[in-house]
Amino acid sequence: RAANSPAVVCVAVSGGRVALGGVAPHPVRSPAAEAHFDDPQAAGEAAADAIDPPTDAIASAWYRRRMTRLFVRRALEEANAV
Repeated sequence: RAANSPAVVCVAVSGGRVALGGVAPHPVRSPAAEAHFDDPQAAGEAAADAIDPPTDAIASAWYRRRMTRLFVRRALEEANAV
């Protein structure tokens, strides 16, 4: 990917908190995902259901929801494995 290409979706996990980028005009926390911190699958579903991402030239809202579900699950699996 090129150095200046924007992120479609990004997820950060730290200290029981989950932050999402690319799904709103600015980065947001996901209380829905945080409520299921110990269950990555449920957290991914909850995070995707709780957002209303934009459709733009980079990605559709459907794709952003799908990637949110996947990236939250992966991030929490990795965080919980440590």
